[in-house]
Amino acid sequence: RTDGGTQPREYLNELVLSDYAEAMAEGDEFPPLVIFHDGSHYWLADGFHRFFATKQLGHETIAAEVRPGTRRDALFYAVGANAVHGLRRTNADKRRSVMTLLQDEEWQRWSNREIARQCGVTHSFVSKVRKELVTVSQAEEELAEDQPTASASAQAYIGEEFTSDGYTTDTYSEMAEERSSYGSDGLMITPPEPVEAGPMNKG
Repeated sequence: RTDGGTQPREYLNELVLSDYAEAMAEGDEFPPLVIFHDGSHYWLADGFHRFFATKQLGHETIAAEVRPGTRRDALFYAVGANAVHGLRRTNADKRRSVMTLLQDEEWQRWSNREIARQCGVTHSFVSKVRKELVTVSQAEEELAEDQPTASASAQAYIGEEFTSDGYTTDTYSEMAEERSSYGSDGLMITPPEPVEAGPMNKG
C-alpha cells in the first residue's frame, strides 16, 4: 500500500518519474522496492518513484524485497530511505522525515543524535526542527489560555435581553433618560415609546 503515510518525500518528482519510466522501457534494471508485510497489507517503504514509474508503463509486476513488519516498521524504515541512494533529498524531504519522528509519542523521546542517525541528517538539523516545534506548541498553549478570557466577556451578556438593533434594554433606558426627544422647534415633545425587548441577537 502507498496510502499509509510511509512516503518519505514531500512530493514525487514528475521529471524523475518520466526518466525512470524511460530507462525501464529501455531495459535498465533498478534496485528492488522495500516492502513490509503485516499479514494483511503490504506497506511500501522505499521505492515510490520506481513503483509509480512502473505503473506508468502499465507493468503489473516489479522486483521487491518483502520484510515482515507493520506500517509503523515501514514508516520507521522510510525516514532514512534515500539518505545514501536514489534521488537526492531536498531539505523539505529531510524535514519531513525528522518531523515524522518528532511528532511520534515514542520516537520524540529520542535524543537529537539518535533521530539524526535514523533519518540520515545532522543532529543540529534535528535540534533546529525540534525547537521550531516547541515554539509552535507554546504559541498554541498561550492561545488556548487566552480563550477563556474572551469567553468570559461574552458570557457576561448571557441572560440580558437585546433590542432588534443590538442594544440591551438597560442601555436603551439610559439613552432615553440622557436625551429626551426634541421637535424641530427645539421644544421637548413626548418621550419615545418604550422599545419592546426581544431575544439576544445571534447575528
